Amino acid sequence: MNLTLKKRDSDVVHEPEIPASTCTCAELRKASRAVTLLDDNAFKSSGLLSTQLSVLRVISKFDSLKVSQLAQELGMDRTTLARNLSVLERQRFIKISPGKDQ
Repeated sequence: MNLTLKKRDSDVVHEPEIPASTCTCAELRKASRAVTLLDDNAFKSSGLLSTQLSVLRVISKFDSLKVSQLAQELGMDRTTLARNLSVLERQRFIKISPGKDQ
């Protein structure tokens, strides 16, 4: 499969072309994917992904916490976190219950 970026005249941005190899953000993302792959392979037998392990590590530090607190601790948005939490609950690693204010 080949991918091509479609450009419209209104999308033209006049900036100097920077090679992808010198883009710090791209290099950090590439390194992050490599580390994630290593973690995922290392913990494959547990049935958990590295993202789920990160969530469980933070949860283990607290007796109880709100989803918004957990999202802040992890630096994740609540939507992404909710997807991870539902998987962990389905696998019975965590229990989600209504807060006292609900």
